[in-house]
Formats: sequence, C-alpha cells, structure tokens
Amino acid sequence: MNYLEIGLFTLSILPVIYVGTRMTRRMYPANSKAFRKSTIYGKIADVGRKRRGETFRLDGERKSHLFHPVYEPHLPEEQFFCRFAQKGDAVIKTANSNILILRKKGTNYIYTLAR
Repeated sequence: MNYLEIGLFTLSILPVIYVGTRMTRRMYPANSKAFRKSTIYGKIADVGRKRRGETFRLDGERKSHLFHPVYEPHLPEEQFFCRFAQKGDAVIKTANSNILILRKKGTNYIYTLAR
C-alpha cells in the first residue's frame, strides 16, 4: 500500500465513524431525558441490561425503561439493579428525580441515576 491508498482509506472511514458517534450520542440523552421526566410506580415484569444500562419493564406496559445507575466502587455485583431486582418487586420514581427506589419484600433500596 502506498500513502495515497492509506489516505483515501482514512478519508472514506472518517465519515462513517463521525455519523456513528453522533447517532450514539443522540440516543443516550433522549433516553435519559425521557426517563428523568417520567413518574414511575409499579411492579416489575422483566429486568435486564441494554446499551450499557439497566432496563426494566412494568406489568401492563409494552415498553422497557432504560436508565444508568451510579454504583459505588465497593458495591458487590449481586446488588446491581439487573441482578438484584426480580419479577414482582416494586419500582418507584418521581418526575425530575435522580433517585429510583426498588421495594423488595418491604425493604427500600435506593439507586442514584446518572445525570
């Protein structure tokens, strides 16, 4: 390969990288803003991980909620939301709050959301 081929290859790849980065940046804030503004109260039907975040779906809803909790460095992985929350546990979040409460067997567990 000569320098011309390397330069053309680099110039052809840069727009793809740029567009992919812009699309990814647009997806996360939209999900974060929608989740932050919503009021949530209900029982969990499904829990999982998606797009480097935690997801849950409430009973009677079709869409899943995506959020990004802030974990303390010493927190054991068993207490991560996606591993700790189970079907039937309650989730409470007020609008414009950065706190999500997981109610499990009468005990409240508080998760702080990333801004």
